Amino acid sequence: MRATKPMAWAEFEKTAEWARLSVRQKMFVQTYVSSGRDQVLATTCAYETSSKENTRIFSYELIKQPDIVQAMNRYYNLSPRDIFIQDIQRDIKASEPGSLARAKFQEI
Repeated sequence: MRATKPMAWAEFEKTAEWARLSVRQKMFVQTYVSSGRDQVLATTCAYETSSKENTRIFSYELIKQPDIVQAMNRYYNLSPRDIFIQDIQRDIKASEPGSLARAKFQEI
């Protein structure tokens, strides 16, 4: 994946992707970016959770929400190709070593 420079925050706040986020999602994204991608800290700042474990689990759910994913992709200037490669790399990592799924992913 090619290295891309994130867009300026002021420009990002003018995008449709940013406008689609709720207030809490905006807080999550802003904290996530400013903290160097600490999703647990971002979740703690944006949402009230009952325990550290719930915060950790919820952070994984948040980072996968389509509106948040689209906003992050826009902020980091990821092209459709970059996103496709990222998805394949994630799927390879999640597949079992030696499995047919991993072999098929690696063929791509």
